[in-house]
Amino acid sequence: DAGRMEQPSTVFRKRGLLVHRFSLRRDNPELDAMMRGAAAMLLGDLAFGETSEINKKLVLEEQRVQYIQGGSGPSRDPELFTINTMVKDPADIAAVEEEIYKTVEQYKTTPVDPQRLADQLEPGQIPGSS
Repeated sequence: DAGRMEQPSTVFRKRGLLVHRFSLRRDNPELDAMMRGAAAMLLGDLAFGETSEINKKLVLEEQRVQYIQGGSGPSRDPELFTINTMVKDPADIAAVEEEIYKTVEQYKTTPVDPQRLADQLEPGQIPGSS
């Protein structure tokens, strides 16, 4: 149809990664679960949040994705850390996934900059802390 405009295609991607279970408070399973949840939320913000390097690169600079986010939430599998993104052009899927896996590897092997961590822990930076 000559008068019909093509809609740009977008692709939603979701990757789940199993993280090794760790325990912060073996003496108190309920507190331990809350602390692990907070750590996963913090990691999600640092690695894939609005101030992350991958967000700056893929969302702001290259504009390959509409958004990217990561973290874990209540689920049947508490060790599942998920990364969600909406890729603007299907041709970019492989490159976006490569950037995601590079970011995961970076956070597995390199400690977070102490100042960046302190900034993230400031009141108002943590969801629900203001």
